[in-house]
Amino acid sequence: MHFCASSGGSDNLTNLFNQLHVTAPLDLRTLSSTTPSQPQQSPPVSPAQSSSTTITTAQKAELSLLTHSMRKLRESLTATSRTDLFAQRAYIFIAQSTLLVSDWSSYLPTISHLLTRIHPANPLPDPELRDAVHALILDLACRQKRLDEALRVRARWRRLRDGNVDAVLSALVRGDWVLFIRTRRVVDGYLRAVMGFAVDGMRVHALKCLGRSYLTVDKAFLERGVELSWDELVGMGVGWEIDGEKVTIRRVVVKGK
Repeated sequence: MHFCASSGGSDNLTNLFNQLHVTAPLDLRTLSSTTPSQPQQSPPVSPAQSSSTTITTAQKAELSLLTHSMRKLRESLTATSRTDLFAQRAYIFIAQSTLLVSDWSSYLPTISHLLTRIHPANPLPDPELRDAVHALILDLACRQKRLDEALRVRARWRRLRDGNVDAVLSALVRGDWVLFIRTRRVVDGYLRAVMGFAVDGMRVHALKCLGRSYLTVDKAFLERGVELSWDELVGMGVGWEIDGEKVTIRRVVVKGK
């Protein structure tokens, strides 16, 4: 609680959590034209997040200590088979915290125990049950790439169905980048953290669609559409040409000339 209070507000705290794991930029040259991007160990940090708050070595060490302490608390609660209100609240807090720091070795057993052991004995309030189920569904779909299992979990908890979660699943099935990114902007920070694992694959698919559909595009349109600057796209391995504010994707070859 002291760490959260001293972070400078909820936005800064979210940025500190996000910066615990920074992945290398995706390189399109490592991808074939048909192979989707592989799951990342943690979602990337946007430039806006990384520039607004920089995590210090001391803060990172403190967060690591807190994560370790939460794991010890979870193991103690599990070992004593507690399902009372304290155990319920502790598990909810641990699930939310480990989700933000991408500590999947703790998050998955936490959310599983919360839904299968604690909830049957001490039912969760509907808002928190809904959050836990939705996070589990999106984890299966976005990080683990198990859409079939995500759909089964959604069917199992059909009374908790949510329009935003359904939109994410629909976008993943259809490869709809626009729907995916619009939905990601309106969900809360917990679901946004899980959706981060699918961003690279969806963006690559969007770039391939642009490559098959357009000969040239405006640079501003391209950057706005994929939410990356031209320099970042070049760093990913995009081999298109640029002339001023116009990006040439393909050139028409006229036979005989």
